[in-house]
Amino acid sequence: MSNEIYLKPLTQKPTKTKFATFDIESNGWINFEMLGFYDGRNYEVFNDVEAFLNFILRERYRSYNFYAHNGGRFDFLFLLNPLTKRNIKFKTVEQGARVVSVSFTINKRKYRFIDSFPILSTSLKKLSETFTPEHAKLSGTIDFKNERVDKNNPKHRQYLEHDCKSLYEILQKFQTLPFIDRTGLRMTAASTALAAFRTTMKKPIRRTSDDIQEFVRKSYAGGRVEIFKQAESNYNRYDVNSLFPAQMLKNLPIEYIGQTKNASTFGFHDVTIEIPDCHIPVLYTHIDHKLIFPTGIIRNTYFSEELNYAVKQGARIIKHHRGEAFSQDNTLFKEFVETLYKLRTEYPSKTPQNYIAKLLLNSCYGKFAERVEKKSLERVDPKNPDSFPKEFTLFKSEAIFEKFGLVQTSKIHRPVHALVHIGAAITSLSRLQMHDEYYSKNPESIIYTDTDSIDTRTNFKESLTLGKLKKEYEINRGYYLLPKAYYLELKNGQTVRKIKGFKNEYLDNLNYDDFKNKKAKIDEKRFATFRSSIIRNGCYLSMVDHKKNIKSDYDKRKLNPNGTTRPWVLTKNEELR
Repeated sequence: MSNEIYLKPLTQKPTKTKFATFDIESNGWINFEMLGFYDGRNYEVFNDVEAFLNFILRERYRSYNFYAHNGGRFDFLFLLNPLTKRNIKFKTVEQGARVVSVSFTINKRKYRFIDSFPILSTSLKKLSETFTPEHAKLSGTIDFKNERVDKNNPKHRQYLEHDCKSLYEILQKFQTLPFIDRTGLRMTAASTALAAFRTTMKKPIRRTSDDIQEFVRKSYAGGRVEIFKQAESNYNRYDVNSLFPAQMLKNLPIEYIGQTKNASTFGFHDVTIEIPDCHIPVLYTHIDHKLIFPTGIIRNTYFSEELNYAVKQGARIIKHHRGEAFSQDNTLFKEFVETLYKLRTEYPSKTPQNYIAKLLLNSCYGKFAERVEKKSLERVDPKNPDSFPKEFTLFKSEAIFEKFGLVQTSKIHRPVHALVHIGAAITSLSRLQMHDEYYSKNPESIIYTDTDSIDTRTNFKESLTLGKLKKEYEINRGYYLLPKAYYLELKNGQTVRKIKGFKNEYLDNLNYDDFKNKKAKIDEKRFATFRSSIIRNGCYLSMVDHKKNIKSDYDKRKLNPNGTTRPWVLTKNEELR
């Protein structure tokens, strides 16, 4: 019997899971005031979490999913202490600092709390404007930063009811949209997009071996974010229409064929290569976990199309260490991409159809490069070893274990869709298009790039076609402090301020010189994330000091005294100069 494993088309119709929504209002973040709950028929308000748990932990809500928007960073944390006091074993699924879900079983009844934000990754206010305009009128009408929540205030109670019902109706409508009606609700946008794609597959894809998977993973890198000139005036910003989905219509590696000694063969190659002196090199390497595009001699693994393009641009392969060949096909995503992009062009931006098309198009490709190690925190009964998982480590310390019963589990599981060669090829082809069609045309005119956008003095032709450019801004002057940190004065009088990790409220009063002088800073108390609260404050629910400012200088390219930059030169000793 063959041991081969295949990613197969998804043909089974989804089973609709019953769900309800809830939302918590508090004062000072951690002081609970009231909880609203809506199951599609009945709306309830609870004055404490215990009453809420007593209400839902019944036969009536067996196997329900309970959604809260941004619940993994807020609402869920209010549930954990009552669950721990009841000695209920629970399991978390995390995504970064966010708890995506909390699940537990009582009397063979399974309960699962799911954060809807990883599925619909924007604010509830914006989602309401798109999906439930009748509810959007109330969104944002109360400024809870400057007004205390009062459970006896009718306006506040109405606001809470609006949020619960709005989220319920959003999720309900979401399930009726194209593709989602075939797949049902999944845990994240990426898993939803993958399932949607699988409904369009024409034939199975044979999975590669773990050895090939790990070899190809070395080539997997993200988008290019670089500053070529720190300050400039009178130029434009262009965005590519769905850059990554456009690459999904090109020839992609599908199934593994075998080893090759020819570095130009379609597939992936480990090479030592010399990059000639130029303003914008093609190939990358990782230095201190940063994606750097240097000149000089580097060794890395690359997708053949990006490697072959670099050779045409003057790079010289010094040694070909290993090559793995793949079959190729340009129809794998054809129905998926073309159907969804048609929705994007046919429906206005603030419509559910346009929203779902954009969400699925941009969320699918990364799922193929999913990591095989899954870590999660579980609560066990510290006094009952029979409740412990087979393999675990204590979370942080013996003291935390005795207080919370938290253990960390790690599971190596390679899902059937873990085909990193597909994700690696799509990101590679995206970088290749940006270089071939835009960077290389007039390199000295490029000021800044961020994955699928370029700030440039060159005037490019605009088009609504998939994979082509559209103009986003006409810029009077701009200053670029760091990747994803810049100040733009637009010709229409508006100002764009951005620093990754800083909300607009910390940037709104900063001017051009403030950016140059690195005056952006944060010094506040912030609602603690799940793990941070446990580690730093010994509880599930707390505030932590959050301080942040800009200290580092731009270092992905060498910064010249006049504000221009040039590529680093990588020496034989793997040092940058």
